[in-house]
This record gives sequence, C-alpha cells and structure tokens, in this order.
Amino acid sequence: MKTGIYIFLCICFFSPKKITAQIFPYRQYTSDGELANTNVYDIIQDAEGFLWFATDNGLSRFDGSKSNYYGVEDGLPGNI
Repeated sequence: MKTGIYIFLCICFFSPKKITAQIFPYRQYTSDGELANTNVYDIIQDAEGFLWFATDNGLSRFDGSKSNYYGVEDGLPGNI
C-alpha cells in the first residue's frame, strides 16, 4: 500500500504542470501572389528542389520564397 502512495506522489511531483502539443508553422498559399490558382491538381519536386504546382491557370514554380507562373503565353500547350 505504501508503495502505491509513493508512486502516486512521485507521479504528481514530477509530472509537468502544463502539457501542450507541438504547433507546426503551417502556411496557406493562395492565388494572391503565390499560386496561379487555388485549385491544385498535382505537386511535384524536381531535382533542383523547386516545387511545381499544376493548377487550372497553368504551372507555378515555388523556390521557397517566391513563385513564378507559367501559362499558355509562356509556351505551355494549354491549361488543364
């Protein structure tokens, strides 16, 4: 019986007072400068580390800080 009390007291004494979960820094990319459109159908990463997003309005290439857009006017045969 005494061992159960000691274990209970040790758990209460050594347990953290506030338990929080990790919060990951998510970022939502929109069509306001980051993507050609918000409907993304496919994502691929090339050998150089660029992320390519296939959208309704063409392709978006993201390098980690800025995006470039490619559409019909840039030589694509057509949008999706």
